[in-house]
Amino acid sequence: HFVAIEAPIGVGYSYCQVQKDLGQVCQNTDKYTASASRAALVDLFTNKFPELASNDFFITGESYAGVYIPTLSKELLDHAAGKVNLVGVAVGDPCTDNDAQADSMDSLWYAGKYGLVDETIYDLLWNECQMRQPNLMATQGGVHYVAAQLNRQLKQIQEEKGLDQAELKFHAQELLAELQHKHQKASNHVNDDDDDAKCQL
Repeated sequence: HFVAIEAPIGVGYSYCQVQKDLGQVCQNTDKYTASASRAALVDLFTNKFPELASNDFFITGESYAGVYIPTLSKELLDHAAGKVNLVGVAVGDPCTDNDAQADSMDSLWYAGKYGLVDETIYDLLWNECQMRQPNLMATQGGVHYVAAQLNRQLKQIQEEKGLDQAELKFHAQELLAELQHKHQKASNHVNDDDDDAKCQL
């Protein structure tokens, strides 16, 4: 048997109707998500399908499940012992913590990884200048500019959803044209011994 839990409340096919009916904001903190998921599983195995309660129960997931699975597992062990037969957990490509995953949440790192920034420019900014560009979502929309034009284009690409191929190609060509200009400007400084001049591009 397979049970899918969608988390947090308010995404995909899940709703916060009870909270909304009470005039409350949709609550979807990690702790609340674990508690609500535990309550749903207890209800599932106690009321809806009690014949399955003795089956081995495994929790698996990926990405942010690196947070949800440990918190749900602890919630089950602390508050549902004997009601849910939890025997194992597994997480693939888990989210762990912001410090360990800082690079992957950095817009400059992401742009370098996926070829949105010329390798020479990326190497200069990332390695020599030690520049970091926090993810736009991680800073609630606040932007720390690495280069004004680059960020303008990256933000535009991030904000636009559902681009067709022609639009995506247009934005990619526009971005590449700007990056080529920046690459030329940076190339003029790469062999310059003045590190401050390089890092102010």
